[in-house]
Amino acid sequence: MAAITLSDGRVMSYQLSGAEDGVPAIHLHGLTDSGQLRHYDDAFTASLGVRIIAPDMPGVGLSTPNPGRSLLGWVSDAVALADALHLDRFAVTAHSGGAAHALALAYMLPQRVTHLVLTSPVACFDEPDARRMIVSKELQTAVRFSRWHLFPLLRLVLIMLARQARTDLANYIEDTVINYPGDAEVFIESPKQNEIFEASFRDGVAHRGEGMYEMVRTIFRPWGFRPEDVTQPAMIFYGDQDDIIAPAIPLRLAARMPFARAQLWPNGGHYEFVKRERWAEMMKAVVGR
Repeated sequence: MAAITLSDGRVMSYQLSGAEDGVPAIHLHGLTDSGQLRHYDDAFTASLGVRIIAPDMPGVGLSTPNPGRSLLGWVSDAVALADALHLDRFAVTAHSGGAAHALALAYMLPQRVTHLVLTSPVACFDEPDARRMIVSKELQTAVRFSRWHLFPLLRLVLIMLARQARTDLANYIEDTVINYPGDAEVFIESPKQNEIFEASFRDGVAHRGEGMYEMVRTIFRPWGFRPEDVTQPAMIFYGDQDDIIAPAIPLRLAARMPFARAQLWPNGGHYEFVKRERWAEMMKAVVGR
């Protein structure tokens, strides 16, 4: 893990993996995850010709919390990271809640972000019925509290979730397998991949869940732009066994973006992207194949 100090004194931690001379891709994690989450075999990623730069959102891992941040306001953090690594132009990949941040980055930096590769994106919550397409009961609760402005209660729920994960991470993952059967195979198929999940969740609940809280507030508030305003090419992968969001959400996002295409992963869950064959598809989309 590496880190940079931002202009306001906050720290942003990040992970580097893949090929040092590969196509650079800033990868943005989801709500309960961190920059640790990836396919476990970095040599495999390197062989696909991609360099992954995966920052931790504010309040995740070693990244300093940034209370009250906005989606577009966060972009300056990503710009600082890109500048520190001398990235002139780069792709952006994202999973789940990270997709909103990916769209914001593409919107704000049309000359630097070349294209997007999104998996199981959580998006399009400006549509009247989109919130009803959230399948996960936990995420439904978070959305409800946000909509009713019950932010102290939301913070308390996430603090309790973070405490549970920190106290007994193995049991936390076991509960995740039970509650989200669409991803059960992903969690149990490889001990090495399970280690990655453990590291990701551990960093995801750092700072007493402050990062999760900030992401929920950020994603479910007005973004300041529309998906239609993002004009870079985009590839959107989604699974039909997703226990977090309904397939209609990524399909709607693809329909609203001018140059986006959606591809179904049959029998795929929310975390399908870490499977070896799916990771390869993702990386090939990054390098343009």
